Amino acid sequence: MFLSTSFRVLSFAGLVVSFGSAARAQVGVDGSIGAEWSGPGVTVRTVSYDAGAPTSNFGSPGTTNHLVAYTTYFRADNSFVYAAVAANPIPENAGSFPQFANLYFSTVAPSNSSIAMEVTNNRFFRGGVNTGGPNNDGYYSAAGYSTWVSNSLAGVIEVAIPISFFTADPLGMGFAVATTHVRWNLSQSFGYSVAGGASYNQPNGPDERLGLVDVPAPAPLAALGICGAWWSRRRRTAAA
Repeated sequence: MFLSTSFRVLSFAGLVVSFGSAARAQVGVDGSIGAEWSGPGVTVRTVSYDAGAPTSNFGSPGTTNHLVAYTTYFRADNSFVYAAVAANPIPENAGSFPQFANLYFSTVAPSNSSIAMEVTNNRFFRGGVNTGGPNNDGYYSAAGYSTWVSNSLAGVIEVAIPISFFTADPLGMGFAVATTHVRWNLSQSFGYSVAGGASYNQPNGPDERLGLVDVPAPAPLAALGICGAWWSRRRRTAAA
């Protein structure tokens, strides 16, 4: 069961903040990369800048982005799965990248992506599935099932999604629910290059990609947030 008694969406210069009143507060979703994004239990990956990087390369994701370099962060606590992306602009292209993040997760590793979120458009979808949802276009509002912040001044986007969203499929989207892990497979952020996949695995190491977190049994009432919308672009291709 999900519970959110109230919500607000605030927009300041360069900063979109969404939050809700819920059973348990999210930790560190504030538009900055703080201490909560370092140490044990946090997976950090680097996506390098390459003007010649491919775009919409869902079938062959890599480690580069065509507009700006950025860093990905992934972690979890007992109630939420957290993901963040932080741009690392360089002088020749600083300020020329869009502020959006499309994130793809697997609930049954080592399978392909089960569920995706256009964070700054505040909606979930399943890669390659173009039906379902209120408008039968494959999109489901994330209102009540996520909390996110977009800080364009710092080039940071953070999101917290209740673990119980992954383990219960409360919107009836039809993905295989998580029972042990959630893995972050792909990121299409600050541009249209797709980063992630097996490119980030260590030789002979675990298949962690952009990060793998355990998902303990959810609490009776999951903490929720409500979101606003920001600039993004639809990506519906099935993810690797």
